[in-house]
Amino acid sequence: DNLRLQNSLREAELSSLSNQLHPHFLFNALNNIRFMIHEDANNADDMLVSLSTLLRYSLDSSKNDQVLLEQELEMVARYIDLVKVQYEDRLVFECDVPDALLAHRIPPMILQMLVENGVKHGVENIEGGGRIDVHAHRDAQRVQIKVSNDIPKGQSKPSDSPGIGLANIRQRLTLLFGENAHLKTSVDHGRFVATITLPSSQ
Repeated sequence: DNLRLQNSLREAELSSLSNQLHPHFLFNALNNIRFMIHEDANNADDMLVSLSTLLRYSLDSSKNDQVLLEQELEMVARYIDLVKVQYEDRLVFECDVPDALLAHRIPPMILQMLVENGVKHGVENIEGGGRIDVHAHRDAQRVQIKVSNDIPKGQSKPSDSPGIGLANIRQRLTLLFGENAHLKTSVDHGRFVATITLPSSQ
């Protein structure tokens, strides 16, 4: 009975942490679409289609504590398509993930969240725009996924909204993997780097 209770509490906490992401993402996306409606109705329609796809994914993935890395990357690609309508050439995105890692499992929404933070706290605040990169590799014991983005000159780290963000990701990793997973952040040559470390085998 005690084990069942612990598992139920863990599932409830994971669900709560995951659901914190959705209103924040939805708010930003709807704001972008609202502005685009007055500038280009066709693009606004495309954005609505992309948003619908993203929301369907977020609803479905919230039922699971892990998803395939391939699914998460597809989510990120949809998000990038959505925001590039607003930022156009000011946003450059590159993804370097080996095919062998696409079946690896990660908590849902965490990459999308890191990329979104990179846009909101990095690219958006740089006059000429900036670049966001996703890179992943595996060795014998671990899988590392890095999300890096340009930040404004003189900024040491991006700000993080209360209740969501980096602390949220750290909590979810701890709940799922204990001490075998973590998120570390650093600033290197004008770029903010978030590195997620996961067990190599699951």
